[in-house]
Amino acid sequence: MSHSMPVSMRALLCATLGLGCGSDPKGADNEPEDPQAAVPECLTSFSWTADATNPPSSVSIVGDFNDWEIGVDALVEVQPGVWEGELPLPAGHHIYRIAERYEWSQDAYETTTCDPNSELIQCPDGYKEPWDTQWEMTCGPGTESACSSFIVVADCSVPQLTLDAINVDRAARSAQLTVQGTPGTSASSLAEATVTLDGTPVTASWSDTTLSLNLSDLSEGRHTVRVTTTDDAGGTSEMLHVPFWTDAVGDDAFAAGSIYFAFVDRLANGDPSNDAPQGATDPLGEYQGGDYQGLIDLLPYLDDL
Repeated sequence: MSHSMPVSMRALLCATLGLGCGSDPKGADNEPEDPQAAVPECLTSFSWTADATNPPSSVSIVGDFNDWEIGVDALVEVQPGVWEGELPLPAGHHIYRIAERYEWSQDAYETTTCDPNSELIQCPDGYKEPWDTQWEMTCGPGTESACSSFIVVADCSVPQLTLDAINVDRAARSAQLTVQGTPGTSASSLAEATVTLDGTPVTASWSDTTLSLNLSDLSEGRHTVRVTTTDDAGGTSEMLHVPFWTDAVGDDAFAAGSIYFAFVDRLANGDPSNDAPQGATDPLGEYQGGDYQGLIDLLPYLDDL
């Protein structure tokens, strides 16, 4: 499976946790979202390679966006065993499966399975990553699975940003970054890019849909590039965060880096409505109200550590 719009880790985290995450941290003067506002539909690409020894007669996508009805959103066999298609899906997160139908002269049956190429898989016992070595994969052609695949469809009505390449020269204390942009569906081109390096504005402009940054004379340590853009229809992208390091330590030297562990219950109470005291006799043994919304609210703080 592949999707046509880039997915940020922030969006994946927020959608996975089932929480709404705006671009601004909690406490900012944000306008409340209009619950009646139309959710844009964005073309999303799917690809499936069937079992060559037992090819299906048809393949379709079923999910929460089509009431899990087999055959409604069919893929097309573009070459033997390879099925592809594009579906207009509402922006947001969805779960889906691949449905294969097998037909013979007097019999037919169907199977639905999760997509082993998806970024995240939802199973009865929780979320799985396809590369998780502790999990025996149960997704694939010709199999029936209790798991579903998880997809985040980015809002295509506003510009999208993707880091295309980054090259850091630690010895020279320099970095080259290439960012690709896509205007919103109602726009024809990208407009103004806003770029900062560690909070200081950097002059940059689009060359069609490519933004190239050449940074030099960098100090040793951690740096963060932040990019936003508008398009000619007035849409504004979410911020793209690109952290990188210019110290002399290799990428695999974890001993020289910092690893943060968040004890969510004691970190921050972002949503008091879900507090659920259990009546512990010792206050230290009681739930303190910390939640994932509190963690999300602190993402800007964590990013600056």
